[in-house]
Amino acid sequence: MAWSKEVGSDVPFFINGGAAFVKGRGDLVEMKDISAEHHLVLVKPPFGVSAGWAYSNQIQAAVPLKGYGDGQYTAIPGSGQGGSDNYGISFIGYIDPPTVILDSAGVVDGFSVTNNNYAYYSMLEGDAIAKKFGGISGDDEDWFLLTITGKDVGGAVTGTVDFYLADFRFADNQSDYIVDDWEFVDLASLGVVKSLEFALSSSDVGGYGMNTPAYFAADTFVPEPGTILLLGAGCLTLFRRRKL
Repeated sequence: MAWSKEVGSDVPFFINGGAAFVKGRGDLVEMKDISAEHHLVLVKPPFGVSAGWAYSNQIQAAVPLKGYGDGQYTAIPGSGQGGSDNYGISFIGYIDPPTVILDSAGVVDGFSVTNNNYAYYSMLEGDAIAKKFGGISGDDEDWFLLTITGKDVGGAVTGTVDFYLADFRFADNQSDYIVDDWEFVDLASLGVVKSLEFALSSSDVGGYGMNTPAYFAADTFVPEPGTILLLGAGCLTLFRRRKL
C-alpha cells in the first residue's frame, strides 16, 4: 500500500477496491461495509480534471479558445513530432510533479516539446483568468518556462535544464514568441539519470498561483529507452519500446 501513495492520488483505493471513505489527496483510505441498501447521488461537472500525463491521439488543426480547457489534449502543431499520431500531454498540478522514469539509468540526449492548444491561445489572446502575453502594448516582459530536473537512481538531483515555451522579454517586440511547433530540448547535460521531473513557471501569477494554463506536450525521447514510465498525480502509464 505504501508504494501506491507514490504513484499518484487515489491509487491506494484502487489497490483494494470495495467501499471506503477516502480523504487527504486520496491516500487516506478507511474501508467501509455497505451491505445495507443505500441511495447514491453521483454528480459530474461538465468538464474533466487533469492531472499528470495523458496519452493523446488528437490530430487536428489549432482551434482558438471558446471555453475553459478547450484543446487541452491537443498539441498546437496539430500532430505529434514529425507528424506522428500520438504524443504525451502533461498538466502540472499541485501535488506530485509529472515524471518520466526510465527502466534503467542512462543518458537522455533530449526530447521534443511544444505548447498545447489551451496554453498557447491563453497566452496569445488572454482568457478569463490569464493575461494576454505582452499586455495591451506588447511591452510586458512575460514568460512561460519549462524546467526539467534529472535525478539518479538514489533520487539525487543531477542537474536542471530550462526551456522557454514563451518569451516576451526581448527589447525588440518582433523577437517575442510563443512556441507553436515541436522543438528539441537537449538534456545531455543532466548526465546519467533514472528519472526526469517537469515543472512550469510563468510571469503571470495571482493569489492562487500561476494563471497561465500549466500544460505542455512532449514526444520522442532520444535515445529511445526500452521502457518509459510516465508518473503523475492520478496517472500511471507505461510505454514499452516505442517513442512517447
